[in-house]
Parts: sequence; C-alpha cells; structure tokens
Amino acid sequence: MRQVVHSHHSTGNFDYLLQVEVPDLPAYEDVHANQLAGLPGVATVTSYVTMKTLSADTTA
Repeated sequence: MRQVVHSHHSTGNFDYLLQVEVPDLPAYEDVHANQLAGLPGVATVTSYVTMKTLSADTTA
C-alpha cells in the first residue's frame, strides 16, 4: 500500500500503528474503508488526523 509511509508493531491498545499520507480526506476514506478495514483479521481501524506537525528543532 503506497500510502503507508511508516508502520510499527506495538503493544498497548493497538497491535499496529500505520502512518499514511494522502492528499485529502476523500482519499483517506478510500484507504480506511476500502483498503484497511477490508483486510482479513482487521477488527477495528482507529484514526487520528494530524492538525499540525511540530518540529523538535529548537534552533530555528
């Protein structure tokens, strides 16, 4: 899936954490509803939308 830019196998509330990049919300809806949610073994998909990317660079 070319929209996935990072993937992590994690512990806690979720088994996997995927970072996807898409141009807009309709494109994300396609990834969510038609690609991720339909995979075998996927019971739920939880989403978080980034409002702003913060940089750890304090020299700016």
